[in-house]
Amino acid sequence: MIGTRGHDIGAMTAGRLAEAMASQGFSSVQLVPYRGIPGIGEAPGQISSALAGGIRREFESRGLRIALLGSYFNMMAPEGPELKSAIDRFKEYLRYAPDFGCRLVGTETGSYNSDMSYHPDNHSEKAYQTVLSIFRELLPEAKNHGSIIAVEGLYNYAISTPPRLKRLLDDLDSSNVQVVFDPVNFLHEGNALKSADLVEEAFELFGDRIQVIHAKDFVLEDGAVRTVPLGEGLLDYDHLLSLAAERRPYVDIIIEDLRGDDLEKSRLFLQKKMEAAGMPKLY
Repeated sequence: MIGTRGHDIGAMTAGRLAEAMASQGFSSVQLVPYRGIPGIGEAPGQISSALAGGIRREFESRGLRIALLGSYFNMMAPEGPELKSAIDRFKEYLRYAPDFGCRLVGTETGSYNSDMSYHPDNHSEKAYQTVLSIFRELLPEAKNHGSIIAVEGLYNYAISTPPRLKRLLDDLDSSNVQVVFDPVNFLHEGNALKSADLVEEAFELFGDRIQVIHAKDFVLEDGAVRTVPLGEGLLDYDHLLSLAAERRPYVDIIIEDLRGDDLEKSRLFLQKKMEAAGMPKLY
């Protein structure tokens, strides 16, 4: 159940991407079509049932499944054509997710800064209500097509902590909203040395809603969190995977933002840690 993001392998046709991933030992992919497959743009209107089904077949024929469709966008952008286009694209991905063989469509929540950097108002009640309103607009599309909105939190953005994500899940009150859990995303200078506590908190608050775990590692450098290959940082993978084995044993784990030798080393590290934690192997 180990995968990676398709665009971390490279931009290429679905068939070539599937071949490359299979040859590197992966069994799943987080696919962001407009980032990983040439010819598919960011604007809505790019996806059809035939296209989604063809991409699905390319991966399935090589023993891979699409674990998560990405349609990430900045929910905090000013109201206007750009935000509307991003919302319409997300709805389109929800509509065609079953044709991809994947029910999950994921996004983070965004920032008041257009470059997606931290803005203090991201943690305000106004920001939360903006995000809640957009998810409520997306939810009927998910329900109509049997798809799932997968929310990914990040400290710099509007959904910045595990309790804030739990509040969002409670307010939306729908099984069509689930979680992409990236422990490193929630870390900052003030809590990075207590990452194990944060992981415990997340599993207590919404462990039963975690559908995908993003795998990366981190170090604290000059007061900032910097990502590094798995096993070369401070994240306790024995602890994380023991909780996953207990609560979400069949969860998809997607290695994120690594390439080349770092990606291969991280895959092997993760495979060994998953086996040691007793996580079942399906394929």
